[in-house]
Amino acid sequence: MPDPTQVCEDALRADKAYNVENAILPSENKIIDRLLARRVELVSAYAEIYEKLHDREHGIATILGIVTNVAAFWNPQKVADARDARVRLQKVNHEIAELAMDLAGLLEERSEIGNSSGFASDTH
Repeated sequence: MPDPTQVCEDALRADKAYNVENAILPSENKIIDRLLARRVELVSAYAEIYEKLHDREHGIATILGIVTNVAAFWNPQKVADARDARVRLQKVNHEIAELAMDLAGLLEERSEIGNSSGFASDTH
């Protein structure tokens, strides 16, 4: 049986090699370096990951990729900021809908005036 720690670390090294080769995701590379440096602390975690996912073709690489991505790019402040942005987006969309209804009413009124009064405003 392969060593679960070695399998997981090989997946991490492969991710890092790809990132370095393509000059991308330096933040993830830092997380990978930290994981590799803390090998002893992660043996049981790697064993569990291996046990659950070794029979899935990309399972181990996928879960470790998720871990490095979350560790590199998400923190409590970013999560709070994302929630605030979602709330603001909902408010903006609501305001746009209200303004669109107002604009539709004004356009309809302009058409009625133009069609019934004999006045034109050179608009289309």
